[in-house]
Amino acid sequence: MESNRTLSSLDDARRKAVDILSEQFAHDRLSLEEFEELVSRVQEAGALSGIQAVVDRLQLAPAREGRPSGQAYGEQASQRDTDSAVAVLGETKRTGHWVPARKTKVVATLGSVALDLRDAGLGPGEFDFDVKAILGSVEIIAPEGLQVECGGSAILGSVDPGRPTPAAPGVDRPIVRLNCMAVLGEVEVDFRLPGETKRQAKRRRKLEDRQRKRLAAGRSRMKRGFSGKLNRFFDRQ
Repeated sequence: MESNRTLSSLDDARRKAVDILSEQFAHDRLSLEEFEELVSRVQEAGALSGIQAVVDRLQLAPAREGRPSGQAYGEQASQRDTDSAVAVLGETKRTGHWVPARKTKVVATLGSVALDLRDAGLGPGEFDFDVKAILGSVEIIAPEGLQVECGGSAILGSVDPGRPTPAAPGVDRPIVRLNCMAVLGEVEVDFRLPGETKRQAKRRRKLEDRQRKRLAAGRSRMKRGFSGKLNRFFDRQ
């Protein structure tokens, strides 16, 4: 019986710790790698002290700043007025640290173009991208918190603006504007954390959606419980 109670208390502690980790992850206080590492430690812990150590680590961790990691906002870089990224029967990529021009023409014809803005030298102000995918594909990878305005049209193709997060406040923040046209092709905007793959980003968003639903359901139950108590109080009057 004592062993069963110990296992039960460990399971309860694990569930509570995972709930805390999920909430921190949903509020962007943990990266995907940190979240997975800490959950693994909780699951592998054989004593309550090990689980508590993981929770204590969260309380001691410094708070994250409210700007996307890896984004060189306000960087004083030499920026061209115009640039182009063209792929015809081939592939063009811009990744790592690079400096976008104020106006960039992007064309993918029977080819693919990938522009990764997560570590790009985006200074303050507006950056315009004229994007055309003709029997080809264009992927724009943006960091979470970057303001991206995506518009355009598609003819037997698709333009996907992704799932942007609220832009971080600040007068020196860059604004990326995409004017897209997809003809038998596709244009996709994907918001990812630094170093995050497309698969990892999808997994993270699923976890965040699941956590939001759990929090909403909890608030709904609390509201119904309060309403029930209030009704019973007035019935007794």
